[in-house]
Amino acid sequence: MPAIFILAVLCWVLEPIPIFATSVLLIGLELLLICNKGPICFRDPSRIEEMGKLLPYQDILTTFASPIIMLFLGGFFLAMAATKYHLDVNLARVFLRPFGESPKFVMLGIIITTAVFSMFMSNTATTALMITIVTPVLRLLPNDDLGRTALVLCIPLAANIGGIRTPIGTPPNAVAMKYLVGEQAISFGGWMAFGVPFSICLLAIVWTLLVATTI
Repeated sequence: MPAIFILAVLCWVLEPIPIFATSVLLIGLELLLICNKGPICFRDPSRIEEMGKLLPYQDILTTFASPIIMLFLGGFFLAMAATKYHLDVNLARVFLRPFGESPKFVMLGIIITTAVFSMFMSNTATTALMITIVTPVLRLLPNDDLGRTALVLCIPLAANIGGIRTPIGTPPNAVAMKYLVGEQAISFGGWMAFGVPFSICLLAIVWTLLVATTI
């Protein structure tokens, strides 16, 4: 097991193969080397009697069908579809149009749009998307303009706060849902019932502070 861990670290850091391929490779090595149904030739024959201490193959294979993985895939598919058909860029432009040209309201529009996208897309992907859209505006502002700083800061802040709203907004949310079972279980709608009002309050605070300190 330590050897597999070291191999994983080296493959992720040095990237001799794609990162996703490393993840699949690790599961394959676990099935071969530390699984109770793995080929005997990969194990020490003198320790066959210790097979009870090896990992059950069901525990390894279930990682492919983990509900958390399926939840992540759903969010990734939505993001990929929106990006492929430029739905994200077009929606961003539509959402920003009603906020006019006043700097503080433009920033409010960026915050709201970013937070909405971050509900269903990775907060990192949302930040990259919105930075791309705002870049032409940033080029028109002087480098020492505090408004430029505010426009850049509001995007990652809104993306992180917007990710609170749904279980797929950011990976830690889905991991938390995995352990909220039994009496502590929470539904998708129940999560939003708490996350949406809470995030709205945080977004209002962020906008107020940025406007007060930079515009």
